[in-house]
Amino acid sequence: MIVSKFGGSSLCDAAHIRKVAEILKSDESRQVAVVSAPGKRSSDDTKITDRLYRCEKLASEGKPITDEFEHVRERYLQIAQELALDSNIGEALDQVYKNISEGAGPHYAASRGEYLNGILISEYLGWKFIDAQDVVIIEDDGTVADETYELVGKAVEPGFHYIVPGFFGRDRKGIVRTFSRGGSDISGAIVARAIGADIYENWTDVSGISKADPRIVKNAQVINKLTYSEVRELAAVGFNVFHEDAIAPVREAGIPIQVKNTNRPQDEGTSIVASRDASEDPVVGISAKKDFVKISVHKLFLLKRPEMKDAIEKALREEGYSLDFTVAGIDDLTYFAQGPQSGETVASLLKERFSVESSSVEAGFAVAAVTGEGLSCEAEAVSRLFPALLERGLSVEFVNIGASPVTALFGIRESEVKEVIHTLYDVLFS
Repeated sequence: MIVSKFGGSSLCDAAHIRKVAEILKSDESRQVAVVSAPGKRSSDDTKITDRLYRCEKLASEGKPITDEFEHVRERYLQIAQELALDSNIGEALDQVYKNISEGAGPHYAASRGEYLNGILISEYLGWKFIDAQDVVIIEDDGTVADETYELVGKAVEPGFHYIVPGFFGRDRKGIVRTFSRGGSDISGAIVARAIGADIYENWTDVSGISKADPRIVKNAQVINKLTYSEVRELAAVGFNVFHEDAIAPVREAGIPIQVKNTNRPQDEGTSIVASRDASEDPVVGISAKKDFVKISVHKLFLLKRPEMKDAIEKALREEGYSLDFTVAGIDDLTYFAQGPQSGETVASLLKERFSVESSSVEAGFAVAAVTGEGLSCEAEAVSRLFPALLERGLSVEFVNIGASPVTALFGIRESEVKEVIHTLYDVLFS
């Protein structure tokens, strides 16, 4: 069995839905499709989910939502008309309008894009519709309740085909609850694990995962195969092609993910698997994450006083910083963190509370990552990365090679991210 998840760009209008239908019907083993809300039809278009968020905000302020919701209504009615459907979508739209107006809340409003699209697509294909609210339970911390897998498994019967809207489920009280943005990837992974799928297909508008952001490196090579661990490492440092939390359900079950292009279904795409032969492709990708601040602390014998280090880190977290990366010296601690960009108050706090000799908080940094299961075998290439950056006049705040067996990290200036990515790509892949 195959579970196929389609993103918003793949379901933005009737023409794209027809493409999706052809893909699904081309292989009988594609038993379940998990669908997103309609995405943008052009660069100046607005996603349905964003319009629904606007409706909820208006309702929460006691304002009418009629004008904004009309855009939502027109979009779905247009899709139904172009698909030549004798649909009941109008009644569903009326109910959604009523519930949002009466204060159903942001989770409900955000979830309706997937819900309404799921109804239309199930009608068009003649497949059974499973309301995610009936089978997906989301805990207060945003994780999936274990009984979800049993509920989904019971709902999907052999010999039938199903449409499941992604992105939402219900809480313990039965109220609609959404995952974080991009959560349809999580929904697809949940369904794949629940029914013991052979493959989890993730259909989008790109022919696989590129070795670098194609908006930065034009015509960047596509990765043929990478591991769950490599995806998580890349996602932690800015790689946004695949939702990081969607790896967990299929990873536990050992189900491979295939990232495919709805507009070019013949392209092989990228496989995400438990393990691979790293000798074929030692380094798989380069990524970078912005919006870091550099927090520097200096005090004599600081590293010999672990209780002070712990107290400093606790204080920084209380000020809203996530201490993502740490560089330590004998008397120095440097953190690359995400949080408030203005840090004069924090620098003063550290001096006053801990009597440090100096402290500073400076914004404008990024962290770049080079990732691959065969990184340790690429010592010669990796050794050329730092000199190559310096030769091009690029600033390097720190280099971390060895802490992770599959990732090398570089602290860089945010303003130089594009140049750094190009340089690393040239050394490794050109």
